[in-house]
Amino acid sequence: MGFPILGTEIELHDLKVGHGTSQPMVTACVAQCIYQAVSKASPVLLEPLMDLEVTSAAFFKLVGISVTEILRQ
Repeated sequence: MGFPILGTEIELHDLKVGHGTSQPMVTACVAQCIYQAVSKASPVLLEPLMDLEVTSAAFFKLVGISVTEILRQ
C-alpha cells in the first residue's frame, strides 16, 4: 500500500502450518494475506487534518496575502 494503516485490527481464526515450515515463511504468507485483504477492501488515503490560527495586522490587504500564501502551500 505504501502508507501506514491505523485503527485496524486483524483477527486470525485458523492457521495450519506444515512440519518444517519456517517462521520467516509463515510471516511472509501472513503479510501477503493481509495485503490481499486490504487491497480488496478498497482503502482510501485520507488527508491529514490540522487546526491553524493566523494572526495578522488589522489591514485587510495583509490578511488576503496571508490567506493566499497559506492556500498556496
